[in-house]
Amino acid sequence: QSRSSAASDVYKRQVSTQSTWGPFVFKKIEVMSSVERYLSYNFGADPRWNEYIQGVYPPQPIDKVEKLKRKWYQKTIDPSFDINYDQRNEGTASEPRPSTGQSSDASRQEPSAPSGGAAPGGSSAGRPLSTPTKEKIYVIEGYLKIGFFASVLLARGMTDIIAFVICVLALLRQCGIPQFSKAYAQRVFRIEFMHNIWYMLPFVLAPQMKSLLYYLPLGIHFWIGVAEFINLKMPTSRIYQIAKVRQAIDFTRGYKGFLTKEKCKMEIYIFIMLAVTAVLGQGSIGLILLYGNFLRFKYNMNENSQAAFRELDYWVSSKTNSPSCPAIIRTIYEKIRGACSWVASR
Repeated sequence: QSRSSAASDVYKRQVSTQSTWGPFVFKKIEVMSSVERYLSYNFGADPRWNEYIQGVYPPQPIDKVEKLKRKWYQKTIDPSFDINYDQRNEGTASEPRPSTGQSSDASRQEPSAPSGGAAPGGSSAGRPLSTPTKEKIYVIEGYLKIGFFASVLLARGMTDIIAFVICVLALLRQCGIPQFSKAYAQRVFRIEFMHNIWYMLPFVLAPQMKSLLYYLPLGIHFWIGVAEFINLKMPTSRIYQIAKVRQAIDFTRGYKGFLTKEKCKMEIYIFIMLAVTAVLGQGSIGLILLYGNFLRFKYNMNENSQAAFRELDYWVSSKTNSPSCPAIIRTIYEKIRGACSWVASR
């Protein structure tokens, strides 16, 4: 049987529907056979993949990680999987992504999240904690996440401290006792909680720029954790028996990937706001440079961040390419888009 006829038996045409509302894009993708298994495979829950990717140094940008992921999947899971299927199968997306309901190992909230394993070569990503210790940390972390929302309303001076402690505890739980090793650095750099710390650092230099919008990305991430915490540790609590609360928690748990991507979009919106305030003479150039570097790093390390940029670019391009859009607006956006691409590739 020829390669083309075999491919036609294995792969069927992808059915894709997309609806948009402003910058929000909702997609439903259906694929068949080995491609479907690849797209739905939970890499974050596979310790073999975690061990492999932690051993790659230096940390790779997301497009390189995708290539490594395909080759690893073909070698380890499914030898029949064609790593170039999207180039052969007309009509498929150029970069397959997991379903929006699946969260990566970097943003998982469960206490069973890996605490750091041995990278190839025998070097440890971090000295692991015992299971009872991780359970205790997870409980403290969960109550602090609930306290984060109370502090935003009642004691905002304590909010950053609470957020920082949450992130440190989560890193300790997921990565183990810190080690001065490349493997540990690789592991930590891919964790969403570490990204939260880097997100907060620029605002230490310009606290006057903080607003409720500043707390929103942190709030989205911590709310995902609260939903998991209540489901795991408080399933019989009175608050969980309230119908609307249960619906909100179930929705959050079912759409963790989507909400994490919206968190990344919110971080982009904040950069735009900072740029506008700087143009108006009320912002800080230093803050913009530091925050822009944070976005650059996260774009290269986090697939949700890359997807957020891609969807926002799609939405803005659809507006600027409209015949009713002035040519000067289209030109300005193309210049901005080109500059962002150049910065991201440095």
